[in-house]
Amino acid sequence: MLFVHKGSGTLKTMYGQVAFEYGDYVVIPRGTVYQLEFDDADNRLLYIESYSPVRTPRRYRNDVGQLLEHSPFCERDFRAPQDLETHDQKGEFPIFIKNKA
Repeated sequence: MLFVHKGSGTLKTMYGQVAFEYGDYVVIPRGTVYQLEFDDADNRLLYIESYSPVRTPRRYRNDVGQLLEHSPFCERDFRAPQDLETHDQKGEFPIFIKNKA
């Protein structure tokens, strides 16, 4: 997950693209290959890595998981990836991974 403190851009994944801007929380599932494309060079992000799923706080949900009226966000704030691009290129491309050995 990352929090956008400054700047904007697009998150490109194998699931599609998600535009982000100041104040957004971007949840990237574990094991997802992604690329961040920024609109300009002035950006600040806070990365948070977690072994457990990211959930909304319990105090903002009812018994069946729906967000309550007093929560600071609503279902309209959640955006799914759009505009899936298929690339068919040959060549060598750098991929950076984390290995905890």
